Amino acid sequence: MPRLTTALALAALLIPSAALRAQEDVGAKVYRAIHPSVASLKSLEGSGTGFAINDDGLILTNAHVMTSPLPYQCRIDVYENGKTWSQVFREVKMIGIHPDLDLALVKVDVKKLGAGVKTKPVRLARANNIVPGETVFAIGNPGAGGGKSLDKTITNGVISATARELEGVTYIQFSAPVNPGNSGGPLVSKKGEILGAVTLKGGQDGVGYAIPLTKFDQKEFVALKDRKVDSESAKKMIAAGDRLVGIANQQGDARRKAFGYYQAAQAYRQALARTPGERSLYFKVGGLERRIGRHPIAAAYLVRGLELDPWFGKDAYVDLGLALSAAGRAQDARVVFDETFSKFTEDTDVIAIDIAKAYYKAEKHFDAAYHARLAAALGPIPRLKDEMMQLFDHCRDRVDPDRVEELDGLTKDMDARVAKMRKAAKVAKSNKTPYVNKPFETLITRYDPLPAKDGDEPKNLWGDTTDQTAKKDAQADPFTNLVPGGTAVATPLTPTVTPKPPVTPTVTPKPKPKPKPKVDPIARRIDEKISLAKLLYVNKQKDKAINILEQVIQFYPDHPDTKKAIALRKQYEGR
Repeated sequence: MPRLTTALALAALLIPSAALRAQEDVGAKVYRAIHPSVASLKSLEGSGTGFAINDDGLILTNAHVMTSPLPYQCRIDVYENGKTWSQVFREVKMIGIHPDLDLALVKVDVKKLGAGVKTKPVRLARANNIVPGETVFAIGNPGAGGGKSLDKTITNGVISATARELEGVTYIQFSAPVNPGNSGGPLVSKKGEILGAVTLKGGQDGVGYAIPLTKFDQKEFVALKDRKVDSESAKKMIAAGDRLVGIANQQGDARRKAFGYYQAAQAYRQALARTPGERSLYFKVGGLERRIGRHPIAAAYLVRGLELDPWFGKDAYVDLGLALSAAGRAQDARVVFDETFSKFTEDTDVIAIDIAKAYYKAEKHFDAAYHARLAAALGPIPRLKDEMMQLFDHCRDRVDPDRVEELDGLTKDMDARVAKMRKAAKVAKSNKTPYVNKPFETLITRYDPLPAKDGDEPKNLWGDTTDQTAKKDAQADPFTNLVPGGTAVATPLTPTVTPKPPVTPTVTPKPKPKPKPKVDPIARRIDEKISLAKLLYVNKQKDKAINILEQVIQFYPDHPDTKKAIALRKQYEGR
């Protein structure tokens, strides 16, 4: 009797183990069948997931992944004559966007690799016969920090609900873990069929949402400009972004402030996905990204905004010029500043002064000299004009001798040129001419945010030295090996655990002696601008005085001395 009891106990232990092994076999089969079809979509801004739906490079993903103005690159497996390899495509073409759902179609040109090169399409489920409790798998490219992603990570869970409605859209709710970067990835059944496109993560772990694809129809997709606008939802997102900016402005800690700006930018991006043509959102995101320090991303959003509305305002141009300069693209920055002064000649003298001083501080004497001479010609009060001419002479003496002639050519007859610019600006504005200078038009219409510095080549965003891996023999779809009765032929188990990034040991630095207190350069600059504003006000140049105070409030919103500028502006405005 004891032997029988022991045998039954062992059998009870073996039954769950066998069931677990069977489930692991199914997970491995799903991974082997689907992972060659899964695409990683990446830009400087972030990453997402998609999957091939035909053999010609057509990929389905989320619309919110593709509404960014930054160009995406795609990495996906391709095959030819029984060989397969991973290929990076540096050009991704938007084909269409769903008018109501968070879905987009994009395409990579596989034919440029050869007439026989193809992508492996998935099998979309065409019957909605799933039930709660059924096992499902999600495959995607969650972010790992530092611009890296854990490509083709598989997780499993169960269907929690087959028709969960959120904001008027029906989703499949499931429990497989998802994270940023999984957006657009496939939700897969045990049969290897795609049930939906992963779209949302709930407010807690184990809650994810996917758009069902049983009724997928490519003919429903339209151009981005023709997508329906969800104004009410966008207003909520914009209001949330505005609140987050207000909270961030009150933060004293730089990291918390930057994180607040990042959250606000994310809210504005969500609004942008709902109203793709809303130009002000591009300027909001671009301005915040510049303050965070992500200058290439900021520049891309600002370029898109100015493409939509070239007369939006001088502040957008200044943001773009500063972002490009900080990104190491001095030549492009100069083109932007030239357009700024050509369009807004009446109230940009202070901006020219700030730019000249910034270039001088960075020891870029050519640019500092040019903008100092331009600032003098734009007509600040006499004391500042003399200061700018002195700065011009000082910087000109330090310019590379090979470029002195170029500088003299640019600054010759600057006063007469500024007078002509002012007349031309009035005509251009009345005629709504989008671009005043040809170099700026070229920059806006052909802008490529991928090169980090002037003269750089576009990057492979995965950091690979080549755009393809070595070719290897293609594996067969394991679901073609199903035998009658539904028994699956066992296949090797593919690990589904997401690897953790290596931990860098922290070294406690030795305490350094406390430095001597330094003069706050921002406080000094604010004080100089307030003094200038007072001087202009006394000289009956009220509008210019107010404009200078507004510049202080915009550029240094968190500095305690800015309160003086706010109070003085209220006084001058009579409030």
